[in-house]
Amino acid sequence: MDRLNGFIGKTIIHPSHIRYVNALQTVTREEYRDARQIVSEDDGVIKSYSGNKMNEIKPHRSWAERTICRAQAYGVIENKSDYFKLIFKRKDQE
Repeated sequence: MDRLNGFIGKTIIHPSHIRYVNALQTVTREEYRDARQIVSEDDGVIKSYSGNKMNEIKPHRSWAERTICRAQAYGVIENKSDYFKLIFKRKDQE
């Protein structure tokens, strides 16, 4: 919900919370592909790779640039169910 409202940072009160906050900042593969597609075009409207939406280049460019920056900082996951894999990853898998 926070990301939908434009919030991209979190304040945490204990270092053990870092894993959870960072996991939820990752970008899904679909978001990343849409973002890369949007920044590679100059104008117009294009169908997303997944085919479930139309991406308007100019209105979505700033979203795409922010999404690419988030992907570089936090990584890209295959789909939303992978959030749980990141959160509940065992310490010996890190």
